[in-house]
Amino acid sequence: MVEHKLVTGLVLDSDNKPDPICEPCIARKMSTNPFPLSANHNCSLLALVYSDLYGPLPVATHQDYKYWITFIDDSTRFRSIHLLKSKSQAFEAFKDYKAWTENQLSAKILELQNDKGGEYMFKEFLQFTIQHGIQRCHSTQNWSQQNGLAEWANRTIGDRITAMLAELGLPFLF
Repeated sequence: MVEHKLVTGLVLDSDNKPDPICEPCIARKMSTNPFPLSANHNCSLLALVYSDLYGPLPVATHQDYKYWITFIDDSTRFRSIHLLKSKSQAFEAFKDYKAWTENQLSAKILELQNDKGGEYMFKEFLQFTIQHGIQRCHSTQNWSQQNGLAEWANRTIGDRITAMLAELGLPFLF
């Protein structure tokens, strides 16, 4: 910045070269170590569904979508991704997911695991799950590994979208 005169009034009084390692960049890219993979998962279709909401995206899509929500069946690891314009659409996305999967698989969702985000915790969502006999399970705050399947899926999707946009030469950072 100094070399290209992009900053005025900045005086460097050191002869040392700047550190080539940007610590804030490294810290941003760091994540905690994953929990060991569990060999145990449900054999029954829809016995456990993981969910996580991702967003807001730094740039909305042309249709003004700013979020997505994932639903993942623990038995098959099948992922369903729903684009959302706002977090408040998460409940409708879950109802759509429930209707579609239960119809396709002739099975009922027994348990829903999420990170206890506000989009999952409002009154109508809670009442709906109670009415349909869906047990709620929540990961502990700041322990994303407990909802790791959904968190991993969102991270993978974000990485792939970023890679595709970079390949096209478009700036898009997650």
